[in-house]
Amino acid sequence: MAKVMFTSLVSDVRNRVGTIVYSKWKKTHYVREHVPHNRSASAKQLEVRSAFILLVEIWKSMDGIMQESWENSAKRQNMTGYNSFLGRNSKNVRNNEALELFRELGEEQPLASLSASGGASGSIVCAFVMPADSAGRHVIFFSQKIDAGKETAEIKRHEADPNPASPFTITGLEPGVSYFIYAVVTDNTYANATTVSTALSVPATAGV
Repeated sequence: MAKVMFTSLVSDVRNRVGTIVYSKWKKTHYVREHVPHNRSASAKQLEVRSAFILLVEIWKSMDGIMQESWENSAKRQNMTGYNSFLGRNSKNVRNNEALELFRELGEEQPLASLSASGGASGSIVCAFVMPADSAGRHVIFFSQKIDAGKETAEIKRHEADPNPASPFTITGLEPGVSYFIYAVVTDNTYANATTVSTALSVPATAGV
């Protein structure tokens, strides 16, 4: 990629001209050769593409404190929360592993422990231990459906009352279907939360 200097007669050029692409980034103009898109992508490229499509859908659906936690964390890396979320989780999706759903934002202590197992039909029972000094704190659970061994963008939120007692039962799931269960500590309901911990996650299958 070459840097471009303009004269008083030509001050700006953008987009592609023939086989040359002109672009601008941070007030600096660049020129590079146009490389046609290769539509015959490899299996690995398709896998990466599929992972990013899934993560974009999840990012759009998980607004509020989840996005805020990533935006706050990404500031230290001089990037956006969106890009940080995709970068950290692309490999997780490709390996069918639980996501890193939240970054710590004002809640340094996550749950001390989390386990989950199937309960009554369509339910998962979550046993957990609150962190120290957690008076007035909320615990918010999330269920992410796994379909044919692949995680999906279907993530549902399940909120416990303040100072919740273990166990907490998630209901309304599909009987016999597997899920990733996530849990975070917040200072308020999800809609009003200003602080959040990182998430603990476990796999579980809803009762039949």
